[in-house]
Amino acid sequence: MLLDRKMFDLALPESAPELVLKFEQYAAAIIEKMQPTPSFADSVRNALAEGILNGRGRQEDIARQLNITVRTLNRHLADTQTSFHQIRDGLLRERAETLLREGNLPIAEISYLVGNAEPSNFHRAFRRWTGRTPSEWRADAA
Repeated sequence: MLLDRKMFDLALPESAPELVLKFEQYAAAIIEKMQPTPSFADSVRNALAEGILNGRGRQEDIARQLNITVRTLNRHLADTQTSFHQIRDGLLRERAETLLREGNLPIAEISYLVGNAEPSNFHRAFRRWTGRTPSEWRADAA
């Protein structure tokens, strides 16, 4: 596209209020297209992160929230080489590590905050995740 040099010397209108809304809508549409669409696993992860905090982190709760069956949830996750339990474990591990890193809560309380009624269950899970006990991990993280 070629423009005559004289076009660059033309004055632009001071304002065009009728165009502002159109330009904003156009810009919003472009920005929306630029945003990556979250994967199904990301949607499950986000719903589960919220569900864990609200006490509705069971597989059935998340499937209901996403308006699908548990079987469909599991099938779609299997297509992405993951599972509900892997996503849940990852979220719980991240939360446990964050709480341990802060260092001001007893391990028994952290155990409860990540959903374990018994600290021994938390210790087993944490050792499975990291290969170390929570207290060993905390000492190394400090």
